[in-house]
Amino acid sequence: AVDGATEAARSAADMVLTSPGLSVIYDAVVESRKIFARLRAYVLYRLAATIQIVLVLSIMIYAYEDTLPALYVILLALLNDVTMLPIASDRACPSPWPEIPSMPSILVASLLYGVLGTAQTLLFYEFQPEWFAGDGTTKYRDAATYLQISIAIELLIFSCRTPGFALLGLCGESRPSLALLVSVLGGNALVSVAAGFGDRLHVIHRLAWRDIGWIWVYDLA
Repeated sequence: AVDGATEAARSAADMVLTSPGLSVIYDAVVESRKIFARLRAYVLYRLAATIQIVLVLSIMIYAYEDTLPALYVILLALLNDVTMLPIASDRACPSPWPEIPSMPSILVASLLYGVLGTAQTLLFYEFQPEWFAGDGTTKYRDAATYLQISIAIELLIFSCRTPGFALLGLCGESRPSLALLVSVLGGNALVSVAAGFGDRLHVIHRLAWRDIGWIWVYDLA
């Protein structure tokens, strides 16, 4: 029923336009496609992050006989959930074509992201003693690996929310909202500070600030 219709017409209609004209239908379609884009980005991110965490932890246990401390795993899950809350109000570009949910494409994309992220982390884990030896202990190696995977997974959202090159999604209409940007970078800064002051905070084993900087470079590259 259009705006100004009789009560009988409103009661019988499946949809009631509250403003004059048909522009409200266009606005509803645009907003629904933005919502779909946000949901797709979050589902893709969540699946990819879960695949990466499960594969990395499993390979470390069975291939290297090394396990990350339980606290690191809890921090991974907690920070990933908290920092992703702003995605509900994130900027999104509506698709010019009708959106059709396709779980196979989302699963394939998430698997690709997850496997690539796993390869990145395992490469870091393998060569960490040569690149960032630190104090040479297993605790240092585990802390460095945790920081690497934590930062990498947080930054993954910027790749999942844009279909093209991730850096192109940081500007223009598809740029992330300020809340999402602050949340992700703030979460990464938090774990970096916790690692840098590990001898005082006693949450993460202390890492050298130089190594923390190189881990950031490694993940951004």
